[in-house]
Amino acid sequence: MKPLGWARSWAIARRDLHHGFRGLRLLFICLLLGVATLAAIGSLTAAITSELAARGQTLLGGDVEVAMTQREATPAEVAALRGYGQLSETIRMRAMAQRTDGDGKPGPSAILTELKGIDQAYPLYGALMLGKGALTHPLADDEILIGRALADRLDLSMGETLRYGSAVYRISDIIADEPDRVGEGFTLGPVALVSLEGLRRTGLLMPGSLYESKYRIRLTSGADAAAVGKRIEGRFPSAGWEVKDRDRAAPGANRFFERMGQFLSLIGLAALVIAGIGISNGVSSYLTRKRDDLATLKVLGATSADIARIYMLQIGLVTVLAMACGLAAGALLPPVLIALAGDVLPVRPGFAIHALPLLTSALYGMLIAFIFTLPPLARARTEPAAALFRAVVERPHGAGGGGARGGAPARDAVACLAGGRRRRAGPCPAGRRHGPHPAVRRDGAWRNRCHVAATARPRARHQVAGCTPAPRESPAVAAGGRGSPPSPRADPGPGRRPRPRPHFVRDARRHRNQPQCRDRPDRAEKGAQPVRAGHSDR
Repeated sequence: MKPLGWARSWAIARRDLHHGFRGLRLLFICLLLGVATLAAIGSLTAAITSELAARGQTLLGGDVEVAMTQREATPAEVAALRGYGQLSETIRMRAMAQRTDGDGKPGPSAILTELKGIDQAYPLYGALMLGKGALTHPLADDEILIGRALADRLDLSMGETLRYGSAVYRISDIIADEPDRVGEGFTLGPVALVSLEGLRRTGLLMPGSLYESKYRIRLTSGADAAAVGKRIEGRFPSAGWEVKDRDRAAPGANRFFERMGQFLSLIGLAALVIAGIGISNGVSSYLTRKRDDLATLKVLGATSADIARIYMLQIGLVTVLAMACGLAAGALLPPVLIALAGDVLPVRPGFAIHALPLLTSALYGMLIAFIFTLPPLARARTEPAAALFRAVVERPHGAGGGGARGGAPARDAVACLAGGRRRRAGPCPAGRRHGPHPAVRRDGAWRNRCHVAATARPRARHQVAGCTPAPRESPAVAAGGRGSPPSPRADPGPGRRPRPRPHFVRDARRHRNQPQCRDRPDRAEKGAQPVRAGHSDR
């Protein structure tokens, strides 16, 4: 028979596939969940890292940043840095904030904070948002801006005073959003902003103090920030500066989210591999339910390649639909997760489709589906039709009797199609109901024990048939004594003598007269004469 080809195989597969994916729902659910998890993790990581890269100038506070510790830049160095563009200077240190009203309020009177001095050009990109709006004027030397966390912990409000070192500041407003907060890195406490001159009033800037000076440069339009940073490093090789550009505005945050994304992707991939076990079990169960269809197709002439093509198309269709639904869910989940996270994330990226994580998730899902569906499909492809029909016809014998499901004509027809010679044994010649025992194969046919005993050698019938000799009856009981109505055996009719029950002896010739194993003329051995009724060998 010619192979069916892809077109006819697709027609058969489409007609055979249930509209509700009955039998393949486990495959659909496992792939949907696995691909959706991988796609959501990849899309969320890509959204956060892309937002960090897009907001590089704002997070860094400029196009190029030059940082140095425990010192400020010299006038010559400041002049050199101003030659590349607009310059902004900040100094950041850790200091204790103290309330000036003593113990009049509950709670701590002093906590560790991040004190930051800014100049008039701060910020070069973005805006410093306060409770009353954006900062529009330079800070006075005695003014201070504090974060919401500092105000809550010290129970402070606008207009009150706060002490740092030897300087006292008046709280002018509460910080709502600091533009370069992510670029500052790790902090140990809430933030407070003062002017550079106000910071020097504290008396905390002295030799040996732990503080960090940062100089941000805003380049002209079209300037290459990376090239400018390399020129600065080459011009001051021994200055001990740390130079960053806008493409690496928050390297710590980038590393954190990239590693977190890799870790979560590994967990999602492991979950997808575990789901592959469910995929394999679901496909195996589906192909087991399709054994009758497989056997029918093979008997009608379908090749193993046709079988594999038909069911591969079905599994492939379900796989593609599951992956499409999983990719759609993975692309829509990141905005939901970002909204649930709230202020936990440093940035709030908007909705965007990231093709690379979606493509990677689809490839992983297709690979897992192929690996775990190929073994059961290969087993169904190479199993012969006779074995498939035998699995359909046979079933374990029940407690009430053995046999296959269905009637004898249907079973014999299926057995003939499968190429076997099995046929159902006739009724037991002794009239017995046999228990659940397997049939015995003899002379190319299947018969039960009593049929084999009927054609076996005389001395072996009793052992083969497994018959139990019936108890000997007295003539009175056989004749229906004690006033009971005569039995059909005791009263055979007018003109006929009742047939007495023979005595059971170990002699083979007399054993043939047992009611359980009496020979019939059509099953008598060649050359042996059946024993007539009433005949005695005595």
